[in-house]
Amino acid sequence: MKKRIRISGKTGLSVVCASTLIFGFLTPVFSAEAAGIRKLAGNYICFEDQEGKARAVLKKGVLTLKDGLITEIAEDRGETEGVLRLDDECVIYPGLLDLHSHVEYNSFQLWESDENEVPWDNRFEWRRSAQERADLADKYKLLEERWGEPLEEGMDLTVGDLIEYFAEAQAAAGGTTLIQGYNQTEEYTTADSHEKIRLIRDTCSAEDLGVEPGEEITCLIQIFKPDAEILTEEPETYLPPIDTSGWDTVEQIDSVTERTCLEELLESIGNKTACGYLIHLAEGRSGVRGGHMDPFCELEFQTFKNAIESGIEAGDFTAEDVRNAHIGLIHACGADLRDEETCEFIRDCGIGLLWAPVSNLMLYADTPVFYNYFGDDEILAGIGSDWSPSGSKTVWDECKFG
Repeated sequence: MKKRIRISGKTGLSVVCASTLIFGFLTPVFSAEAAGIRKLAGNYICFEDQEGKARAVLKKGVLTLKDGLITEIAEDRGETEGVLRLDDECVIYPGLLDLHSHVEYNSFQLWESDENEVPWDNRFEWRRSAQERADLADKYKLLEERWGEPLEEGMDLTVGDLIEYFAEAQAAAGGTTLIQGYNQTEEYTTADSHEKIRLIRDTCSAEDLGVEPGEEITCLIQIFKPDAEILTEEPETYLPPIDTSGWDTVEQIDSVTERTCLEELLESIGNKTACGYLIHLAEGRSGVRGGHMDPFCELEFQTFKNAIESGIEAGDFTAEDVRNAHIGLIHACGADLRDEETCEFIRDCGIGLLWAPVSNLMLYADTPVFYNYFGDDEILAGIGSDWSPSGSKTVWDECKFG
């Protein structure tokens, strides 16, 4: 399924109050512009260098906001005009962006497998495992069969609404003010999406991001699948280890246009109509922490890289056009940044890397080291929580790993 959204650079704030944290809930904030607020006075969290390490420090001050961004932090001199004064038990945190999260699954419990004593070699093994299907079968059934079911007869509130409420509250409790993607069953328009989001902003909503409704990004998209048939005749039986080394990539078809997603991507880059793509690509073993890289994982990234480079060489578009398309690769474990040619490609085309270390480590005992590039001016790296069966509950938790 493909959802069209646009991501903006605008961030948000979170205000945490002691009284609300008792219930594990975070009062979300408000873009300053939408609330008509220009200054906030109170406790805030910042980071300072202490003995060569960045550490969180609690301070008091006045934060000036413009278009939702912090533009100035000053000493609190007691002014009251035009300033919103927060209670002493409240703390202002920078808003966290969760740029990869399967929100609808984030009410699931953590899943651990007893089937194998070693990490999975690739994502196709655990996705087809008998235990994964058995352990999470009732949860999948809830999503597939009861999503639109009213909680009570005559109520507008559905089971799906309740799941979304929970997922949003959980994300907000971890300081998230913007989360990627929404809903596993239907494709929202930007207006529909904004009506669905209750607590935090969503990348599907142009209104949440302060952009024009026509400015869109494609999310979440998968452009390749394997050419192998990997389902067993008896789905209840455990699949033995799967060797992906002989596989090839097949381009995914857009069910709406009946064209390949890769073809649409390349065309939109050439036409300069793309303003953002989040692509789920090359999830699996990276080989960074020992062992081998999953061959299909490596092939996926190389096929994507070759397609972009071929378009540049053919004159269909330039590297600058690719940069302006704002492409983010989710997982991207097949991108070996120890290879200078790979680094040069990512750097020149402005490809973003969206990292989910906890899920990578739990499933494959392996993950790239994209944290080396946080704050890098040339290689863009961000983070996402993925989903709760194997990832963290929030980005805040995710930042502790890797």
